[in-house]
Amino acid sequence: MKRMAVWAMLVCTVLMAGCAQLWPQRGQTPAEDPDSHYRQTDLGHLVSYGGQAAAMDDAGRQAECRHLQQLDAASPSLGLRLHLATLQSVGDACGSVEEALDSLRRVKPEVTDDAVRSWLVYQEQVLGRLDREADFRREIELKVKQATEKALRSQREAKTKDSQLKTLQDKLDALKSIEQGQDLANPQGGQ
Repeated sequence: MKRMAVWAMLVCTVLMAGCAQLWPQRGQTPAEDPDSHYRQTDLGHLVSYGGQAAAMDDAGRQAECRHLQQLDAASPSLGLRLHLATLQSVGDACGSVEEALDSLRRVKPEVTDDAVRSWLVYQEQVLGRLDREADFRREIELKVKQATEKALRSQREAKTKDSQLKTLQDKLDALKSIEQGQDLANPQGGQ
């Protein structure tokens, strides 16, 4: 009889524990997704995230970038793409300026909030300016490289010509010396 009572209490305890897991008490919420903040699309949150991303070092941004890309691959959302575009616009750790511009241009048509849309337009203009300046810098660097190579080539050619001139001068001096030697050997001038 005692055994029956122990078994009954054990079965009741297991049943109550199972019911407690299925129907949590009022005020208790199921565990929240730790990455749910990446799905937010309000401007205040995105600007705050941009500030956090700016404070990260490159290694932190790279890790964050990989994390966002994995989340978006598993469960795509506008919020994730906005966060990824924001992270890309902060530095090169998550892609180039061109990639950041491309992300902004892809996500912009999906945005319905006017404030967020305006913010994306602003970011696009800033990144566009950076992209144009980077293009200009690359162009200038190429011109400097070409001018340097041309100057070095001219310098090598000048040294070669100087060397050839010196060789010709030495030959001329040798001929003059021979001519003077013949003039000394034949003082009458060959008559």
